[in-house]
Amino acid sequence: MPTRLWLRLIEVLITVALAAIVVAAWRSDRRDRAQLATDLASAKQALAQLDARQHERDTQLAQTLATLGAEKRSVTTAAQIIRALPQQIPLPVPITLQAPNPPSQPQKPDCSSGSPISATGRIADLRA
Repeated sequence: MPTRLWLRLIEVLITVALAAIVVAAWRSDRRDRAQLATDLASAKQALAQLDARQHERDTQLAQTLATLGAEKRSVTTAAQIIRALPQQIPLPVPITLQAPNPPSQPQKPDCSSGSPISATGRIADLRA
């Protein structure tokens, strides 16, 4: 009889171990499903945001293309293009040179070295 008792005990232990394994697998599966649902919800939200941004960019592109098309149709001659060019791109400002006003009294020339000191060691008289 003790053999029969041992077999029965082993049978119960195997059944309990299998039940524990099934419960652990079920809980792990539930946890994985919950995590997958969370990931799927965040991916859907990110996709919706990206879709909205793409729609905005498409709208802006359509507006820009419509504006460019209208400007393209409105400018037909070279004179119109030249008048509209400064509005479209920054053009450099033309360089203008202005002649200095002539002095009212002639200045004494500096010495040959370019400094206003004369050969006598005094500063040359510079009246302007």
